[in-house]
Order: sequence, then structure tokens, then C-alpha cells
Amino acid sequence: MQIGVIFPQTEFGSDPLAIKDYAQAVEALGFSHDQAREVEDDIRRRDAERMTLQLAEGEILAGKNLMHTRAVVPEPLVQPKHASTALNAEAQEAT
Repeated sequence: MQIGVIFPQTEFGSDPLAIKDYAQAVEALGFSHDQAREVEDDIRRRDAERMTLQLAEGEILAGKNLMHTRAVVPEPLVQPKHASTALNAEAQEAT
């Protein structure tokens, strides 16, 4: 099993203090100072690259691929105990 951290890009954005606090939290979780700084430096580098692309292209979504994101895969919190059943003819046709 691998244990790691993910930077909450949408919540923190480019706020320097938030990034620094995040790096300190990473250290508090047991990662080395060097590992925390690598994460911090990577975030700042990606932000600078995104800003450059956004200014050059005049498009706010330019450089979107540089953001730390992970795909959300919807799944139930618990597995259903029973199979679903249609309550009327329209629902039956939809399934």
C-alpha cells in the first residue's frame, strides 16, 4: 500500500500562505522536510507555468493539465442490500 498526500488545488488555489501551511502539514504527517519542499516547489512551478499560459493564450483554462487533480469516480457509500425495482411502467421502460 502507498500512502501519500494530494494538494487540494481548488480549495487552496495559489495562496502562498496556504501552500506553506500545506507543506508544514505534510511534514507533520511524517514526510521528510525535503519531500514537503518538493511538493511545495512543484505546486509553485505548476502555478507559474499555468499563469504564463493563461496570459499568453488569453484563456483562463489554459494550462488546466498542470493542476493537481484526480478524477472523481462516483460510487455508493455502501453496497445496496437489494436490487432496485421499477415503481411504474415508465421506470420499467427506462431500465
